[in-house]
Amino acid sequence: MTSKVAVVRCQSYEEVQIAEALDRVFKEINLAEIVKPGDLVLLKPNLLAPRKPEAAVTTHPAVVREVAKRVLALGARVMVGDSSGGLVGGHYPTERSLRVSGMTRVCEELGIEKVNFDTAGSTRIPVAGRFLTELEIARPVLEADVIINLPKLKTHSATLYTGAVKNMFGSVPGSRKADYHSQAPSAREFSNLLVDIIQRLAPRLTIVDGVVGMEGNGPGVGSPVDIGLIVAGVNPVLVDAVCCRAIGLEPRRVRYLEEAERRRLCPSLSSYALVGDKVDFPVVKDFRFPVNLWFELNPPGITRYVMRRLKYLPFCDADKCTGCNICRDSCPVQAITAKTGGEGVTVDRDKCIQCLCCQELCPQGAFEIKASSWLGALAMKIMEAMNGNGPLE
Repeated sequence: MTSKVAVVRCQSYEEVQIAEALDRVFKEINLAEIVKPGDLVLLKPNLLAPRKPEAAVTTHPAVVREVAKRVLALGARVMVGDSSGGLVGGHYPTERSLRVSGMTRVCEELGIEKVNFDTAGSTRIPVAGRFLTELEIARPVLEADVIINLPKLKTHSATLYTGAVKNMFGSVPGSRKADYHSQAPSAREFSNLLVDIIQRLAPRLTIVDGVVGMEGNGPGVGSPVDIGLIVAGVNPVLVDAVCCRAIGLEPRRVRYLEEAERRRLCPSLSSYALVGDKVDFPVVKDFRFPVNLWFELNPPGITRYVMRRLKYLPFCDADKCTGCNICRDSCPVQAITAKTGGEGVTVDRDKCIQCLCCQELCPQGAFEIKASSWLGALAMKIMEAMNGNGPLE
C-alpha cells in the first residue's frame, strides 16, 4: 500500500500558525490511531548542540509544544529526550541543549518529563543489521510505547541531508555515538549503520520541522533558510524522500536513503501519496548544498589514486577558534590536536575519517572544509560555482 506523506505550509513559529499547520497534518494522519490513552510517548527532537531556536540547528520548541499538547489530549504520557553530540569540558552538553533550545521550558509549561539520554541509562540490544549486530540505546527510547520523531530539515556536510532517518542516531547515548563513527569511517558503512538503527527503532510517526531549515554547510554551522513546510508521515524514509525533493535534491543522492530503499524499508523512494497542501517542488529554488557535495557525487569506480588527491579535510580558522577543545575532545578517532599558544588546532590527514564532527559541533563555526591538494581545490571551486543553481537530479 502506498504510504501517505503530508506536506503543509507554515511560514512562522507563531503558536497559531503551528497549531493550524499541525491540525491540517492530523486531518490526513490520524494521531488517535497511533497514540492510545495511557501510552508512554517519546518525542525525539534534534538537539544536536546547545543552540538557540533561531539558529535553526535544533527542532523548534513551538513544534514540540504543539505536538505534545495533542498527544496529551489523547490521554497519553509524554517525555521529550535526546542526546547531543560532542564533549564540552569533558562533559556531554545534552542538559544545556535541552535548556538553550527551549525544550526544558516546554516540559515545564506542560508538566511533561524531560529526559537526558546520556544520564538515563542505556541497554544493549541485538540488531539483525548489515553493519551492526548489537546496538547500545538510551533506555527511555526502549521504554516508550510510541516514538514520535521530530527532526529538523537540514543539510549535512558528511551525508548531504539530515532529517528523519539520521535523527534517530541521537538515540545512541554519549560516547557511543563517537564509537560508532569510528567503527563506520566510510560513508557507505555509516549509511548502513544509520539504516540498521532506523530498522530496529522505527518511529511510529515522523514530523519534520521545515518551517525554517538549514542550507549550506549544515548541520551545525550552515545558514537558516525559509522553507515554510511541515512534512509528516508514518514511514521516515519516505518523509525524508519528500523533504529532499522539497529542496531540489534527488533522494538517491543520500546514501542512507538509497540503502533504505535497497533493504525494502519502502517499495521505492517515490512510492508515496502526497496529501495536505498543494506544493510545487523544489520549494526553495536556489537552495545551497554543502561545498563538498561534488565529492559525494563522484562515480563509485573512481580510482584510489585520484580520490587521495581529491580528499577534503576540515581546517580550523585560528582567528575564530576560542580554544574550547570541543572538536578535539569529540573527534571519534583523536585526529585533532591543539596548537601551542592557543592558535587553533591541526587535523591529522592520515587519521581523519571525514565524519566532519568537528565542523558540526564547533560553536564558533571555525572549521572550513578545504581540499588537500590543488586538484581537489579546483574541484571544490567548480562545486562552489555550481552550488545553489537549481535542483540536483
